[in-house]
Amino acid sequence: MIIDFKEMNEEYANIIVSKDSIGNYDCYNINHEPEDIDDLLDDSDGYEFFVSFINEKIMGYIECYFENEVLEVGLALLPEFISEGVGTDFVSQAVEYLIDYYEYAGEVIRSFISVDDTRAIEVMERVGFNKIDTTKKWVEMELNV
Repeated sequence: MIIDFKEMNEEYANIIVSKDSIGNYDCYNINHEPEDIDDLLDDSDGYEFFVSFINEKIMGYIECYFENEVLEVGLALLPEFISEGVGTDFVSQAVEYLIDYYEYAGEVIRSFISVDDTRAIEVMERVGFNKIDTTKKWVEMELNV
């Protein structure tokens, strides 16, 4: 499966904000406010967003941030793609895309996953991420690159 990635724009942000999260994925839910669209488009705070597509349909998005020169990523599938068997391809191709996009030469990529999102943790582990730390809310994971 080939997944395409593009930089976030207003059209894509509107589509993403219109979607509701389900089940354990409430931490990714957006409040459907105009500010949410602004957050997805404004990179002045250091966060940058990308959209993923399969067959020209938005399947999810990526949030990127650099902390002490380490690339931190948050990955989210839209509800209709959860449990559809695309997670591993989504994460692995997103990592490849971001390494190329940023010309990233760091040793690791980091991600924080909700402790309740056991499916996402399993997907990240299948791609090669390892658990580094766990708090009441988050599992910190790293991928050696």
